[in-house]
Amino acid sequence: MEKMMQIYETLGIDVQERQLGSGINGACVGSRIPCVFVEARLDSEKKLRTLAHELGHAILHMSSEYDQPNAAASDIHKKEQEAECFADGIITLIGRIA
Repeated sequence: MEKMMQIYETLGIDVQERQLGSGINGACVGSRIPCVFVEARLDSEKKLRTLAHELGHAILHMSSEYDQPNAAASDIHKKEQEAECFADGIITLIGRIA
């Protein structure tokens, strides 16, 4: 978790733990300077996975129309898949750095 937080700090992305509600593990908001919210009640493994996923959105999608009300469901699904692939890669990388 420490390495993930170092990545966020290096990129200048704020992370806040909050109780987000049922079924919501995380959210990335903002376009120029994104902020990531993560569900405070998650265990450390799920929190790491969520932070990796939201980092993917922050890097790959925040300049796009991802969070626009008129975004097509297929576009949202594609971006969710991309964030999951990013999360897989960054978690693997962090594990190799250890």
